[in-house]
Amino acid sequence: MSTLAPPLYWALARLAPRAPWLLAGGGIALVVFLLNAGLMAAAGASAGGLLLAWWLRGLAVGRIGARYVERLVSHHALFLALAELRVWVFRRIAARAPMGPGYGRASDWLARLTHDVEALDGLYLRALMPMGLAVAAGLVAAAALWPVTAAGALAALLLTIFAVGVALAFAARAARAGTALAESAGALRAEAADSLSGLRTLAACGALRAAAGNLAARDAALLGAQRHVAMLAGRAAAAGVVLAQGALLAALGFAALAWQGGEATPLVAAALLVLVAALEPIGALARAGEALAVAAAAAARLREASDLPAPVSEPLSPGAEPRDGGLVIRSLEFAWTRPGGGGCAVLAGIDLDVADGSLVAILGESGAGKSSLLAALLKLAPIAHGSVRVGGVELAQLGGTQARAAIAALPQGAHLFAATIRENLLLARDHVREAQLWRALAAVQLDIFVRGLPQGLDTWVGEGGAALSGGQARRLAVARAFLQPGKILLLDEPCSGLDAATEDAVLAGLDEARMIVTGRPRTLILLLHRLTGAERLDAVWRLTDGHLQRVGR
Repeated sequence: MSTLAPPLYWALARLAPRAPWLLAGGGIALVVFLLNAGLMAAAGASAGGLLLAWWLRGLAVGRIGARYVERLVSHHALFLALAELRVWVFRRIAARAPMGPGYGRASDWLARLTHDVEALDGLYLRALMPMGLAVAAGLVAAAALWPVTAAGALAALLLTIFAVGVALAFAARAARAGTALAESAGALRAEAADSLSGLRTLAACGALRAAAGNLAARDAALLGAQRHVAMLAGRAAAAGVVLAQGALLAALGFAALAWQGGEATPLVAAALLVLVAALEPIGALARAGEALAVAAAAAARLREASDLPAPVSEPLSPGAEPRDGGLVIRSLEFAWTRPGGGGCAVLAGIDLDVADGSLVAILGESGAGKSSLLAALLKLAPIAHGSVRVGGVELAQLGGTQARAAIAALPQGAHLFAATIRENLLLARDHVREAQLWRALAAVQLDIFVRGLPQGLDTWVGEGGAALSGGQARRLAVARAFLQPGKILLLDEPCSGLDAATEDAVLAGLDEARMIVTGRPRTLILLLHRLTGAERLDAVWRLTDGHLQRVGR
């Protein structure tokens, strides 16, 4: 159990905000059992003429109503708790890996956010609640038997303790199988997500058969893990049946002894039938170990994802908001680190001064470090050495969210979401006038195209902008960057994939584009391979081998 305890404690802590409602569901489940036990006891006692039939009807109707309420309360509370957990894990991942999975797989994270979160419903519904109910049932049965036979009451307690022990022992034994099941299920979902997202590439490369083979292998591994867990669960279920039948035989034995001794009173019959009612939750307890093991494995995977180390430490007390779009860099050094240590130095002691409201360009060949500079300024990766001041405030004093609010960026691989043109433009923005949307589209030479669409701004762009051409998708991403509220606009290869005429038109309209949100020129930094001559720049630098040098005056 030592391997199960940490992830289970973690999962319980995450479900704690909904604990009152979850406990209420468990309490109503106990009421359902008590009504069922009362119904059984009343049936036995009424055979001796002690109770009227209407008591039986009332208990039966009450049990049905209580069961309905219990399902409503417990399932509603659990689904809310899991939805909140999914959002919490997503926020933790996003804060710790804002650039994406890096050396991991986004599809694996998707599997954790879906399958592993869903697996935690078993922790409450199929493990904790049945265990608590079984213990309560055993205590009720022992209390009912005590006035009749102390030996029977002791047997009920021992049966309950033994059943709980079987469930915990099964959970400990099934821990490895549960981990294998969770990892196999996650691997299958990750492989399927990767294959589906890259279906066009697989088809173009003639690799569909190989992808299907990989899926089949993942599926076979999952099937093997499921069989192993099912085998262990079958043994646990058999143990539960043996426990229940053994208890039933014991109850019949007590009844026979009472009959032979002339003590077969309605009270004896009622007590024995309460024990019979307790056999269902006690007998089902062994299966709770399976749910406990699977939930612990899922919780361990979620805990691993949410406890990723933050790439950049947050300041203990965030500084003031930058006052303007000025940027001052001194002796900046930057290197990408790899898992397990080591890394590759990219920026070597660069200095840069950009005045507020300037339009400047940083040139560099592929791999020169332009995208690394963007990552460093956005606090997506740690700076090895040096100082960066944004609007007079040290970047180290800004939280990641603050930095990315002050610097609006267009990365090379800017993603378009499976939504409309309008929704993609309004990403994370609530108050942008429609006229500003059209100005941003006009700045990237996309307004005429969008106006010609039947649904205009409400046209669906498809996943990753699949309904648009590569150049149209890139221009839409650039337009979205123009609408961001940062004091500095940082555009990494904004004209990638555009023809020469469109590229010149976009670059010539930068002065107008950077005023769309504020009405005044914002600082605009272009990261480019080359200049076209259409830019109206205040300064140009060239980045070579990690060093930055000003071009011209």
